[in-house]
Amino acid sequence: MKKDYVEVDFLRAIAVVLIVFWHCFFCPMYVWGTVEPQADMKFFQQVARFVIVDATMPLFTFISGYLFTALYVGQMKYRSFLPFLRNKINRLFIPFLVFSVLIICTSYNMSFNSLIWGEGCHMWYCAMLFWCFIISWVLLRINNNVLQWVLFLISAVLVFAYPNFWYIPFQLPLGIDNGLYYYSYFALGGCIFMFKDKYKDINVGIIWGVYVILFLINLISLPIISRFCSSLQTYVFSFALWITITQLIEDGKLQNNKKIKDLCKYSFGIYVFHHWLAWDIVWFPPILNVLRDHYFLFPLLLTVVVFALSYFLTEMSFKTRLGKYLLS
Repeated sequence: MKKDYVEVDFLRAIAVVLIVFWHCFFCPMYVWGTVEPQADMKFFQQVARFVIVDATMPLFTFISGYLFTALYVGQMKYRSFLPFLRNKINRLFIPFLVFSVLIICTSYNMSFNSLIWGEGCHMWYCAMLFWCFIISWVLLRINNNVLQWVLFLISAVLVFAYPNFWYIPFQLPLGIDNGLYYYSYFALGGCIFMFKDKYKDINVGIIWGVYVILFLINLISLPIISRFCSSLQTYVFSFALWITITQLIEDGKLQNNKKIKDLCKYSFGIYVFHHWLAWDIVWFPPILNVLRDHYFLFPLLLTVVVFALSYFLTEMSFKTRLGKYLLS
């Protein structure tokens, strides 16, 4: 019987909205090098560090691990490896290759050099997630707790040692190293699903209080300690959102609806299009000059426009067989 995981829909909706804000509002301001650093940008940097942790990539990965475990363990799905592998190649790896090539060919200052390492612009996430699925499937099939903990700890050590996967001192083909870096978030999502009945009644205020404390210690910039808190913050953020949404659903304060369903349905397409559009728009010379003169207002307008365009393009793509295949 197909089950409707309402909490996953709300988490995914939040994640896709935040990722669009990150790439359209914050990145043009102080990440992409389009604007000279300004003192008044500091506030927005801190806001982003609080509400858009690591560009929500840990949250997206947490959601995938949660849902995969729900389907594998809860509904006995994906039990045969070859059909599972074929599904993930169609859903993740082929879109990674197709859109990476298209985006690199049509975007400013991008090259094919990193494609072999699974880093075709923002589509790197698809290659990375593919390996998270494969690793997790193998570990669930082997069903060895020690091995599962070893892989989790290796991944967590990488997270705590390096602020982002770009800093890992080694590269493996097609993003295998990136999958290893993010695997601990995927595993955390799976663990939360497995033991959700034990976690769902934890006091939400306490979890968010811990999160705020970690964030404040991170701001102080204490050697080693702040770095540790910054990494721990990425895990707590996903858990805090999950437990908040779960309790709101159980209290009847959140109910799924068509708008949330549609947003989730088009979330991957929005992910594909939004960065593509935003990058090309801000690097277009006449617009770049406007951005530099209005580095707060322009990114705000860009966020709204790009989100609407991405949603529309995805909706239109779903009307074609090819578009539905690549973006569903």
